Amino acid sequence: MDKFIKVADPNNLGFFNYSVNYIGTKKKVFLLFAILFIVIFFFIIKFLFANNYQQIEYADIIYQEPEIPAPYRIAKGKLLHINSGTGFFVNNDSIITNAHVLESCKSIRIRGAIGSCYADLVNINKQIDLARLKTSCFPNIVAHLRGLLPLQKGQEVKIMGYPLESGINGSYVLKTGTIINFENDAIEFTDVVAKGNSGGPLLDNNGVVVGVIFGKIILYSSQNDVKLSQPKNSYGIAINLQNLKNFLAENNIVYFTDDTSYNFPDSDMEDKAKNYIVNIQCVQDEAEITN
Repeated sequence: MDKFIKVADPNNLGFFNYSVNYIGTKKKVFLLFAILFIVIFFFIIKFLFANNYQQIEYADIIYQEPEIPAPYRIAKGKLLHINSGTGFFVNNDSIITNAHVLESCKSIRIRGAIGSCYADLVNINKQIDLARLKTSCFPNIVAHLRGLLPLQKGQEVKIMGYPLESGINGSYVLKTGTIINFENDAIEFTDVVAKGNSGGPLLDNNGVVVGVIFGKIILYSSQNDVKLSQPKNSYGIAINLQNLKNFLAENNIVYFTDDTSYNFPDSDMEDKAKNYIVNIQCVQDEAEITN
């Protein structure tokens, strides 16, 4: 339907008749507002996602090597450069640890569950960061892996190993954490790990292995926070049980399982675990001491 309206004539400031399609104009106005809304919505979404991306970009995923070399040590007239980590016996002569703990080793020494002894690298898979050592020194007991009993978010876990100065003095440290999430074949748990825990077992309250610790993730909100070392959040990460079992099966390594659901007292769990957890010392370099 046509509707006549009066429009000002810019030439003579008078009025003239102008025929327009009223319904068509209404559609055009609606379409204009729709396009404007879409454009505004697009920029809002882009802004929000840009901020999230920025957080992810600056959320440095730092591969903490709890095995950064301890200070040089003197032994038998030589200066030793040692990379220290943790491991655990899965059978009488096989120790599991992280592959990165054993990089560039000239010799490998173990202690803890057993007296000081040497070990040899037999199997390694750098892709999943697992390695197997063999030794002629036998432990009193060996670790058991959880069988079919599933892990749950919020479940309490134990972290036992040789972090920081423990890699020097040889005294293990036991801490308690909580499972936060399961992500990309890894177990995320509250941050109670430190340099030296890599390769150690993640344990349930019965001292049964549910994962292998290999580091931590540190999150930063901005690049400036990275420079100032002011993390927003951090959490420990462990290789999940299935990847560990696959590694053991691929290399024909005998292991044992346990689905005990009863929670033993911490003292009982500790007495059990300390008999199969070891401190691993990767001697990377040595030099004669000269006067």
